[in-house]
Amino acid sequence: MMNLFIFFFARIQTFDVHVQLIVGDFPARSKFNLLSGHAGYFACSRCLINGVRCKAHQHILYTWLEYRTKCPVERTDENMHISFDLIETSRKTIRPNGVIGKSPLCSILSIPKQSVFDYFHTCLKVHLPVLISKWVKLLSKVDLNKADIYLSGILYPHSFNRHPKKLSMFDQWKASQMRTFFLYVSLPLLIHLGKCLPSAVAAHFSLFYIYIRTLIFFYNRSDVLAMRPFIECYLEQFSLIYDECNELLSTHVHVHLWEQCLQHGALAFHSMFVIESSLNHLAKMAHGTVSLGEQISFWYSIDRYLQSKKKKRTSNIFLQNHLFDYEFFDQRLAQQYEKQFFDNFYQFFGHTNRSGIRFSSRFRCGLCVFHSLAYNLRKKSASFRVCVYNSVCSKLFCFGEVIFFFHYQNNEFFFFKQMLCSTSLYSKHLAIDDRIIPSWSDRIDQYFYTVDSSSISFLIYPCSSLLRKCIFIPFEGNEILCTNIDHELEHD
Repeated sequence: MMNLFIFFFARIQTFDVHVQLIVGDFPARSKFNLLSGHAGYFACSRCLINGVRCKAHQHILYTWLEYRTKCPVERTDENMHISFDLIETSRKTIRPNGVIGKSPLCSILSIPKQSVFDYFHTCLKVHLPVLISKWVKLLSKVDLNKADIYLSGILYPHSFNRHPKKLSMFDQWKASQMRTFFLYVSLPLLIHLGKCLPSAVAAHFSLFYIYIRTLIFFYNRSDVLAMRPFIECYLEQFSLIYDECNELLSTHVHVHLWEQCLQHGALAFHSMFVIESSLNHLAKMAHGTVSLGEQISFWYSIDRYLQSKKKKRTSNIFLQNHLFDYEFFDQRLAQQYEKQFFDNFYQFFGHTNRSGIRFSSRFRCGLCVFHSLAYNLRKKSASFRVCVYNSVCSKLFCFGEVIFFFHYQNNEFFFFKQMLCSTSLYSKHLAIDDRIIPSWSDRIDQYFYTVDSSSISFLIYPCSSLLRKCIFIPFEGNEILCTNIDHELEHD
């Protein structure tokens, strides 16, 4: 906690400011923490692992073997203060435990605990591209074309501005494309490629996938505690699947992410996606090389003033639930399902009095907007594919597509094309051993569900049954793979 003094109408106001954390990429963290850079020794801010020099390429490795055998102690404020004292009393330039000097941040936060790793850079911009590059090298041109066709056939909600398309051009993907690829498509793609890659690659990657996807967004802290064996097993096998030369600091720090989430919450809530997006926006406000800061400040003030005139402020922005876009409703599509709708209407309401029905193409639930098949302007987006609450189903939820919404008797409903849940488990397609981690298969099956697209039923649900949007991924024959979008606002 720190005290902040502000002059307000000729008076001094004192504010107690609690600092939660500071986040940055590896070069930035080295500068504001005053610790060794990611290419040096003792570069980890959470433990005192030394690092060893790679004999082949002369860079510093942070191997799992060293971490497991030496069991490095955690970095604490106490041993950092000891390092500060050693630096002050030494006549030579030294870096005890990788400490360069005393950072000004030490007065307001704990560097070992509150200087956090960013999954935006650590996972998506550094580690994942290394893995994909290894996969691409193992694939022929025919296999790469197969992967590209697979990726291009997947539709995403309208809030996903960028989509991963060509695997061979992964090095040109933006971080948001990497995120979409990793969270929803990466594991299904590896299984789809089948014999094109060694079976151990997909099984090994599933450990990392479960670990990161769980930590990005979770509801229970018990899920975080359950992630430790997944990352330890992943790092233990990493040098067997990939080259030991890839055990860099960016690989090692993943072992600390579960501890970080226990202290600061899910990775999605302290990543640099928002910050990087804002920096990109601010950079467009400056031109040339003179007075860049002044230009940005001036145009940012103008932009904020103009935006404030357009925005409508409401106190219930997170609670509003209502239908809208009655004018963009596809009447021809509604006529195609007219018989099925009115049959279900009678079963649901118990009468045929249809006066007062008002059809709609979209529904707003808080900050999320759900589309329907009847929405004229949806183009190639798939915000009509959803997961709904179903008390009759053994899983308590089902998947399908919203045909249209309608308002009736002061309530909102939607007409739903529900797909039959398959009994097959997706984890069976991975060569995994539950004896290593008992919940390995269960975690995979919690993220991916199979449905039969040829077995459908039409139902009416209240809009309160909508749980979240989902992505449909082609699988085998008529079967479709469904995966939930747990935190859609991160993509928007």
